[in-house]
Amino acid sequence: KEEPVVCLENDIRLLDTLNDRLMPADFLNQFCTHIICESGKGQFQMAGKSYQMERNDIVIWPPETNVTDIMLSPDFNAQILLLSRNFLSEIRPNNKLSVEGFLYLLKYPVFRLTDAEREVCANNCKQLGDRVTDNGNIFYKEIMTSLAQIFIYDIWNIYSNELNKRALSDQGAGLFEKFLLLVQDNCFTNREVAFYSEKLHVTPKYLSVVCKKSSGKTASDWIDEY
Repeated sequence: KEEPVVCLENDIRLLDTLNDRLMPADFLNQFCTHIICESGKGQFQMAGKSYQMERNDIVIWPPETNVTDIMLSPDFNAQILLLSRNFLSEIRPNNKLSVEGFLYLLKYPVFRLTDAEREVCANNCKQLGDRVTDNGNIFYKEIMTSLAQIFIYDIWNIYSNELNKRALSDQGAGLFEKFLLLVQDNCFTNREVAFYSEKLHVTPKYLSVVCKKSSGKTASDWIDEY
């Protein structure tokens, strides 16, 4: 029996504009958006806070992030890579940086690249865009998965220095991070909030309040997501 033809064009999109007419429907909820700024300026609000972006900035909007009031200068130009949440959940490397990186992005969705770092990210995007339609290759999915993981690893490497400097002085943020790490390791065998709250020595209600305050999702939402 022949294997069905796989195509990831709906999961991997490479664009050069944030024009609403070209973006997938509901992209802010269904995709992780990566914007590599090449020229011009822009601004947006995320969770009620204002951010600026310009040349050599990379901007990352995780799925289901409350991004509003996007404004771009006439000369704004960027590479915009969209990776669907379903594809990301399937191929994202499973290690501590995936949790730390998510928490970092909630607080710092914009960070500055060197020229060399921007070139690396832009080249990774181009390879994904160039090969997403090449589903005649018998290793198509493996190739696309590998290219997407290379893109992720390079970004994690770029902001790992900032992560290493960041001190988790906020108790709530520390609890949320520990919770996500526990969920990552135990979600297939333990789906009850009480299991995680007991491990963290807090009540289920308090754990859900901390999760909601830190990310906009409850503890149960995060268990289901993983």
